[in-house]
Amino acid sequence: MKQFILAITVLAIGLALGTFFGPQLMQGTMSDGELSSADSNEKKPVYWVAPMDKNYRRDGPGLSPMGMDLVPVYEEDSGDDNTVKISATVENNLGVKVAKVKNEAIMVPIDTVGTIQFDESRISHIHPRVEGWIERLNVAASGDPVKQGQTLFELYSPELVNAQEEYLAALRSKNRNLINASKSRLRSLGLRDSHINDLKKRRKVDQLVKFTAEQDGIVIDLNVREGMHIRPMTEVMSIGSLESVWVRGEVYERQAYLIERGQSVAINLNSSPDGKWNGIINYIYPSLDQKTRTLQFRARVHNPDFALRPHMLANLRVENMAQEAMTTVPRSAVIKAGNHNRVVKSLGEGRYKSVIVELGLEGLVSTMKEGVEVMESKVQILKGLSNGDDVVVSAQFLIDSESNIEAELMRMEEAAMSQEMNGDMTGSAGPRVITSGTVHKVMGSMGMINVTHDPIPEWEWPTMKMDFQVSDQVDLGQFKEGDAIQFEIEKTGDWDYVVTRLLKGAEASDTSQMDHDMASDEMNAGQDDHTGGH
Repeated sequence: MKQFILAITVLAIGLALGTFFGPQLMQGTMSDGELSSADSNEKKPVYWVAPMDKNYRRDGPGLSPMGMDLVPVYEEDSGDDNTVKISATVENNLGVKVAKVKNEAIMVPIDTVGTIQFDESRISHIHPRVEGWIERLNVAASGDPVKQGQTLFELYSPELVNAQEEYLAALRSKNRNLINASKSRLRSLGLRDSHINDLKKRRKVDQLVKFTAEQDGIVIDLNVREGMHIRPMTEVMSIGSLESVWVRGEVYERQAYLIERGQSVAINLNSSPDGKWNGIINYIYPSLDQKTRTLQFRARVHNPDFALRPHMLANLRVENMAQEAMTTVPRSAVIKAGNHNRVVKSLGEGRYKSVIVELGLEGLVSTMKEGVEVMESKVQILKGLSNGDDVVVSAQFLIDSESNIEAELMRMEEAAMSQEMNGDMTGSAGPRVITSGTVHKVMGSMGMINVTHDPIPEWEWPTMKMDFQVSDQVDLGQFKEGDAIQFEIEKTGDWDYVVTRLLKGAEASDTSQMDHDMASDEMNAGQDDHTGGH
């Protein structure tokens, strides 16, 4: 029994010694570096600040002048609000892809529309050189095809009959001067040498003189019928060739400087998707169309199979290579948003940042992928990026949605609004912020409202439930308990805050858009007041 009591006593003493000296022994076995690391991992507040006034700071916890608990502020790594950090696993799951910003010459194709027209240099207009009557007409209507040498019509003209008789008489007289003079007269009246030679062989006057087509083509205009009396001023018909045609296109005034003679034009038709034609710009019209404000150009195109028909609409692409290299990014990297454009820039080590960029020309660059030449869409960057930067071309919308760039832009607009309205931050009106919250109580008779608002980083306020004085211009009658709201708070004194704008309903759920709209409205109102003051 005594041995058992002794054993229990020794065990108790051992436990007591272990409890007292164990932590010290364990601490003694840790290196100084490990101790320092452990201490550094434990975040300590740098100072405490009043939730309603970031300028009220204390070295330790306590109460603010308004009776609220001070909020601890910890030392954080500095960084941009727009920077997003993503782990390698998330990058892989999102399928993030990046591309280099490059300096390269791009081809700037201009896509436009045009019309097919007759080649006006190959249109023949047929006029008689004598008075007479159309006895036979071998063309039925406009649009009929004709062949070179085909008889178009037969004309009876007393003047032509007399001229033939004079020529035959000169031949019989064998007077060389008379023969040459009468032959020249027949030519001046429109007879060809082949007709005159035939007349010389047959020695017989043709009462009806045949007029033939000088080229293959189609009849553009037919202005006579059989039996009509015609004069030299009468255009009997016009014939146009289809072996080559004009394609007349037009570009906007802002693109006029990109059009030059000698540029290649690719042509295709909606009626013939597989058909491809090419032409060369051979003329640029000297003035713009006053109605459409466009510059017209034309190209001559060979048309051996007559597939291009006059008055057809054509899709045109003018190939234009930029003369100098420029800073470019893939077109897929650009995020277009309202009044600005941006890209997501890769900073390395899983860090990304949305940046505002100013765009220039859009074009194509030839690249080789798996041994095949492909045309990649590129956009010129005028401002915001440098050669060699990395930009995201896949999953950039998801990364951008996590960025605070919209909030940053809104703060910039608010700063501009405040400066415009007040001159500086020390004017009669104080700083303003826009936030969201939920209504708990409306005190209309007192002009106050009780809400729980979201964190306000500009003033370093956490989420709090507070009473606010409301401006007389705000109608509190439309608000009730439980409403989701978005509102603007203005600091009017050291501890005075007033709600100057208040919105509610489903619209308030889209916080970023509502914030942007409210800031824009306020800026416009400030500009109106500023203008009125002058």
